[in-house]
Amino acid sequence: MKLDKLPKEDQELVKELGMTSHQYEWHKKYNLERKSYWDCHGKAVPTHPTMQRVAETEGIIFGKYEVVECDVHRGIVVCQVTGTWGDRQCSALGEAHPRNNKNAYPTAMAQKRAFDRVVTELTNSGMYTESDMMGDDFAPSSGFKEAEQEEQRKKTKEQAIAEAMAENKELESD
Repeated sequence: MKLDKLPKEDQELVKELGMTSHQYEWHKKYNLERKSYWDCHGKAVPTHPTMQRVAETEGIIFGKYEVVECDVHRGIVVCQVTGTWGDRQCSALGEAHPRNNKNAYPTAMAQKRAFDRVVTELTNSGMYTESDMMGDDFAPSSGFKEAEQEEQRKKTKEQAIAEAMAENKELESD
């Protein structure tokens, strides 16, 4: 799909939010509006209520949230949740740390991030990761190689948890 083939209003949205053609198709599939996103440094980021709506529309079922790390006094929380959509399943971590979270509720933020990442992965929104923008009609390639993408997909739950905890420790030491 080429940008110039879209209705003028959609062309403006795609340009404003830096959407890829894949992201635009996802946007149309769920009949979303401009207010469904916030602009994160020129990239379209669906709001949490948008992701809740998509999850409800698709019937994604979530398991219990597991707390991986929690120090509310320091504002550090890492949690994990698993979502199931048909025969597909995905687990994701959500983290909150004073350097990536400004609100007073780190547990809620970590849960929202985990939830949103599961919905993003299961519905293949192409939103959040640069690697999803490769080879697209609208956005330039991010430079990630397919092998790097595949390596990320193969990470085990334990590796993902260890990496999130290491990142939190690194943020603390800075």
